[in-house]
Amino acid sequence: MSTVVIRLSSLGDIVLSASITQALAPVTYITDSKYREIVSHFPGVDTVCVPTEDPLPTTANKIVDLHSNWRSFWIRKRIKGPTHAIKRFDWLRRKRVWLKTKDVPPSVMMRYAAAAGVKTSALPWLSRNNVGSSLVICPTAQHRTKIWPMFKYIEIAQKWSGGVIVLGGPSERLFINQMVDAIGPKARGISELGFTQTILAMNDAKVAIGNDSGLTHLCRAFGIPTLVIMGPTTAQDGFWPHASSTAALPLYCRPCSRHGGPECPIGDHYCMENLTVSDVWQKLVALQP
Repeated sequence: MSTVVIRLSSLGDIVLSASITQALAPVTYITDSKYREIVSHFPGVDTVCVPTEDPLPTTANKIVDLHSNWRSFWIRKRIKGPTHAIKRFDWLRRKRVWLKTKDVPPSVMMRYAAAAGVKTSALPWLSRNNVGSSLVICPTAQHRTKIWPMFKYIEIAQKWSGGVIVLGGPSERLFINQMVDAIGPKARGISELGFTQTILAMNDAKVAIGNDSGLTHLCRAFGIPTLVIMGPTTAQDGFWPHASSTAALPLYCRPCSRHGGPECPIGDHYCMENLTVSDVWQKLVALQP
C-alpha cells in the first residue's frame, strides 16, 4: 500500500511538501487539478489523485494530511488507514500579525516532517538536466502587497549580463509581456496554464529572484540559488525556510499579514517601495555559484 499525502493548494505549500515525499515512498498524492503536473515530478510520488477527477484510494499504509482543513478532513475520512495531520499554529501566526510577538512557529517543512514522522530531504528536491546562465524572475504574487515594484525588477534584469526568464501564471500574461518588452530582446516570458515550459526553463537558470510566491519556491526546489523579496510576510513565520536568502527591511510593522493582502494596512507600502535595487542586487550577486 502507498502512503497517501493530502495537500490541495497552494503552489508554494505544495512545493515544500517535495521535501518529504521521497521518505514516504511510494506516495499517492491528493491535490487540486492545476497542480497535478508539478506533483507528478516529486520524488517518491507514484500516483497523483485529483478528488474531482479520479477515484480516491480506499486504503493506505499511512495518511498524511498536510492541509488540515475541512476539505482534507472529508477526503481522509474516506480512506482507511492511520491518519497524521499537520499542526497549523493558526493562533501563534495570528498573534505574530496582531501583537508582533517574538514567538515564531516551526517552518512549514518542519511541520510537514513532524506530521509525516520523517526527516526532510536535502535540496534539490526536483531534478534538472543542466545549469544555465539565465536570471529567472518571478515578479508576481497572489496578493498585491507581496509584489516588489515592476520597474525595480526591470532594473535588476538590465544589470544582468545574460538572458532573463520572466515567470508568471496565465492570468498574469499581460504583466509578464510588459516586463519582457521593457527588458528587451535578452528576455523571454512564460505565463502558461500548467508547468511544462516552466520546468524546462529551470535548465537555463543560474540564479532566481522573486516575491514570496509559489514560483519562487519552485525555483528553489530545483536547487537554483534563489533570493526572495519579503514585505508583509517574514521568513521567520515559516513559509520561506531558506532565511539566509532573503531581501527585506527590518520594520516594526512586519509581519502585517499571514499571507499578504490587497492593500498596505498603514497605507505607505514602505517595506516594498523603500527596498532599493542596489541592496537587492548586492544580495543577488552574493548568491551566484
